[in-house]
Amino acid sequence: MIASIIYVFSIAFQVSGALILLEFLGKDVDKKIRYNTVHENYGIPMWIMDDNGKYTDLDQKDLQRHAELLYKNIVAFAFIVIGYALGIFGDTAGNKWIIFIAVIGTTFISMLLSRCIIRMIVKRKYDKPVRQYEDGSFEKIDQD
Repeated sequence: MIASIIYVFSIAFQVSGALILLEFLGKDVDKKIRYNTVHENYGIPMWIMDDNGKYTDLDQKDLQRHAELLYKNIVAFAFIVIGYALGIFGDTAGNKWIIFIAVIGTTFISMLLSRCIIRMIVKRKYDKPVRQYEDGSFEKIDQD
């Protein structure tokens, strides 16, 4: 009885921790990507003035790189939550070597698929450079 209670708390804390991180990463994703692009690539941005206010242009490739990193973190924490939840139902009564090979194969496939899907989403969503205004607003800009 006590072992079951400890097990429940163990899984619950692990899932809770992953969900808290997932919730943090999942909020304002576009804003975080633009912020990271400005501050990690350009340091202190060079603001240019126009009729709409001060702005800086963000390169499409920089946006895609930061988006891919953030989306990978979101998927990683989602995988952790799913793994912990499925672990409750798991039983490894079979051959350990077959299970080991199946885990390696499934890991490879899930990583490959998630990377391909993330890259596809990022390239579609961040297909143009962005003009980031100091007030937080932004607009996609056509390349010259």
